[in-house]
Amino acid sequence: MALTEYPDGIIITGSGSVSDALITGANSYGDAISIFDLNGTVTIDHCFTSGFFDSGIFAYFPGTGTVIISNSYIAAEYPVQVDDATLEITNCLIRCTGGDLVIESYNNAGVTIQSCTLVGTSAAIDLENVPDGSTITIKNNNIYNSIGIGSGGVAITIYKIGDPISATIDNNNTYDWDTDFALTGCSLGTGNIDVDPLFSSSGNSGDYLDGYYLGTGSGCIDAGDADVSGYGWVADYPYSRTNVIDAGIIDIGFHYPTSGTPSNFVQCIFGRLVNFAGARVKRLSPTVT
Repeated sequence: MALTEYPDGIIITGSGSVSDALITGANSYGDAISIFDLNGTVTIDHCFTSGFFDSGIFAYFPGTGTVIISNSYIAAEYPVQVDDATLEITNCLIRCTGGDLVIESYNNAGVTIQSCTLVGTSAAIDLENVPDGSTITIKNNNIYNSIGIGSGGVAITIYKIGDPISATIDNNNTYDWDTDFALTGCSLGTGNIDVDPLFSSSGNSGDYLDGYYLGTGSGCIDAGDADVSGYGWVADYPYSRTNVIDAGIIDIGFHYPTSGTPSNFVQCIFGRLVNFAGARVKRLSPTVT
């Protein structure tokens, strides 16, 4: 099955879904995926950005609803910004390519970020103006500062005025940040670590995405919150390490669908056959509703 190429980005209005997408160019707003007037559920699954974008996934005038992002690779100056909605992100590799924030969320009723690898410089997760009754779950994430100590970066910021909120902030690895957690109105959980993940490559020549497998001896191995049997998606995405299927306690961070043997990394990350020259890529309209 070929990926669908979107050379002019994607625009979703109201609700909708997109999957198996190779996004090679920005839409008219400079984004890979723009969401307008959210009033239901938007699902983004098995999506891959290849190009230069101001924003990866950006919700404009979001209204109410839920944005679900899973099993995807997103790279942009501002990779994910979703406000005034419920946001769920699972098993994604998200890289900031020059902006300030990897994931930014304002006034959201609920946020779940789990089993992701987030690569940034100034800030990785920034949840601001969290409303009363909001539920926050941030767990099993590898949060990596690509510049390192001295950048002034904060891995996780949560700001809630007034009554405290329910938050689960467990089993995250926050490596090379000046400040790991800046929490107001909620408490830090358990199992959080600060260790070098020892990222390694599967050896695919020239594949710049192929560098976030956990290396031998990484402290992120078997450092998650529960057994992998509790996470159904691991059956399709079992490789947090090269040639090693994750079993027992879940490893922290993003999981790949293969051990990296395909020569084309897009095939590796999605388990789909794709050719950048376009021979095996189907092109469709850039608007999805």
